[in-house]
Amino acid sequence: MTCEQVRDALDDYVDGLLTEADFQEVELHLATCAECRREERLQRALLAQAAALPREVPPGRDLWPELAARLRGAEGARGVVRPSVARWVRPAALAAAAAVVVALFAGLWKRGPSPVAPASPMGTLVSAAAGTSPALLEAEREYARATAALMAALDQQKNTLSPETRAVLDANLKTIDDALAEVRAALQKDPGSAQLAHLLTSTHQKKLDALQRVVRLNRL
Repeated sequence: MTCEQVRDALDDYVDGLLTEADFQEVELHLATCAECRREERLQRALLAQAAALPREVPPGRDLWPELAARLRGAEGARGVVRPSVARWVRPAALAAAAAVVVALFAGLWKRGPSPVAPASPMGTLVSAAAGTSPALLEAEREYARATAALMAALDQQKNTLSPETRAVLDANLKTIDDALAEVRAALQKDPGSAQLAHLLTSTHQKKLDALQRVVRLNRL
């Protein structure tokens, strides 16, 4: 197998889904290719970090009204979402937002790399995407804005969250941010890697999930 073929097969290799013949070919290649071994180790490490994250965060109080106001404010609107509307919009809207971000990332990465886009004010978040499409850079900017709005809402409520809840959330976010930094560093060296794109998407989803759980559970 070539390096490209092995990297395309790494997902199934790590998950134990390859046929015996393909598994042996990947094993043989990894034994002689340091770069592909590095990608395999990175993928296993990040998947292990993601799997170790707690699936739930203890609830505190309802954060949705302030979050909704901030998101609307970013589009030029002001005011607080009516509680009667927020009660049924919350879960579906948050889940849809996460799905859109992940689908957008996955779709854009399938198109492969393109010329470097102009520098972005989002700095660290998009700098590692150099060599990818301008649309991907814009998707990362949108992701950063959504994350910033959620974090701002959580920061305003930090005094009402229990110390245990805040500690769990902070630990989860640090783990995810560390993983994102590793993936972005790898993408700077190999911006066309489908495996790294998959890891980036999965790790972004973990961060969205961690923030969404706090917002969703705090309404209970």
